[in-house]
Amino acid sequence: MRIVVLGPASSVHILQWSNNLVKRGVKVALVSQHTPIPGFDNRIDVHVLPFKGVFGYFLNVFHVRRLLAQLAPEIVHAHYASGYGTTARLVNFHPYLLSVWGSDIFDFPNATIIHRWLLRRNLRSADMLASTSNMMVAEIQKHNGDCTPVAVTPFGVDLEKFGMQSKDGANGEIRIGIVKGLAYKYGIDILLRAFAMLRDRVNDDLARKLRLIIAGSGDQEAELKRLSKNLGIDSWVDFLGKVPHSSVPEVLGRLDIFCALSRMDSETFGVAVIEASACGLPVVVSCVGGLPEVVCNGETGIVVKNEDPLDASRALEILVNNSEMRKRMGALGRIMVEERYGWDTCINAMLVTYEKTLVSNV
Repeated sequence: MRIVVLGPASSVHILQWSNNLVKRGVKVALVSQHTPIPGFDNRIDVHVLPFKGVFGYFLNVFHVRRLLAQLAPEIVHAHYASGYGTTARLVNFHPYLLSVWGSDIFDFPNATIIHRWLLRRNLRSADMLASTSNMMVAEIQKHNGDCTPVAVTPFGVDLEKFGMQSKDGANGEIRIGIVKGLAYKYGIDILLRAFAMLRDRVNDDLARKLRLIIAGSGDQEAELKRLSKNLGIDSWVDFLGKVPHSSVPEVLGRLDIFCALSRMDSETFGVAVIEASACGLPVVVSCVGGLPEVVCNGETGIVVKNEDPLDASRALEILVNNSEMRKRMGALGRIMVEERYGWDTCINAMLVTYEKTLVSNV
């Protein structure tokens, strides 16, 4: 099968989809206005478009048409229903599959009436749509009805790279952490407040063993560090800064509990959560977006109320007081990821979706 991936080459998710498709024998060409990050398989034919930014999604249309005439793909697979979805609609190549990612369906249409109109046009122009989670399918249907069939194609995890590791902290420490951008959407401030409450809830000996590790960078970094100091927990919080994706398994290997308290429904899947589960970590997540879909509540982790640091602190208290529960949840989380989110399983789902896209255009 020959496909053209039209999407941001700066995204590690595009890299992983493309590389894993190539491993399965699919001929992949990547067309993007974004500069490619390192790591793309050398069998992928990469084409960088001349125009950048918002206007690039319109100005690159002629260049994409010319490339498609040369590449002659069986399918164009566009990613993001906003920018690259606009390019795909204007190029008007069929069949094409449009993958919706999250912010493009939850945030983009709320900007203006024009944005909402543009999203609906893009969704309805595709031969088939793909969503990373079931909850996002419902959101897509709010804008698109049943005009276009939707498949669920979750992101995958490299099961060798993200593996079970010993969770024994140095000096008996119990390390709670997250690997995420330091942005309002991801609720790092909620995590800081929950950690402060947790330290107040447990006895002094246990409180001294607790550490919070925050890996990531973003526009809230200075604000979050100030909050940590104001809460009186800065001595027990480590801000690691930006971590390359290749180093994420190493960071996860230092943790005992993974905690993701995102506050917005545009957190539609939770790749970081399933990576943590793949490493054998129990997880605590907020009940927003697609996060509850990747956690078996009470088995692989605990789902807590949104925007509720007290509820999160209670869940964390249960886990820090019970090492056997942490081990059991982590082991069950690994099994769940192996069954549902290994790359072989996810690529199988995508290949089936490609076949359905071809049939839909007949």
